[in-house]
Amino acid sequence: MTMRTHQIVVVLLALSACNKGKKVAIQSGPQTVTVTMTGGQNDIVSIPPGVSCSGSTCTGTFEGGARITLRGQADFPLVDFEGPCEQKFVHTCTFVVTGPITVAATIHQPEGN
Repeated sequence: MTMRTHQIVVVLLALSACNKGKKVAIQSGPQTVTVTMTGGQNDIVSIPPGVSCSGSTCTGTFEGGARITLRGQADFPLVDFEGPCEQKFVHTCTFVVTGPITVAATIHQPEGN
């Protein structure tokens, strides 16, 4: 195998692991991403920009198939994400918009707040 073949195999294995081996259909057109927060308000941003927050709920509309990264604001760097990213104490959650998606985010406040 060439180096490029190895990279492709690793990416496919990683995608398979993320989706637990299931094929995931991507819905075309605008899809809603909703983030519900615990432990913070207005503390999630998206890359590319598009998520806006009002209190403990953030929403954004992205095209199906778009790759989105959510992250906590600079003052709240560590977040537990549930939904397309099942991760704890991380800075970001990256996923592909396959349809309407809901993400739960628990913000870990810095000490002293």
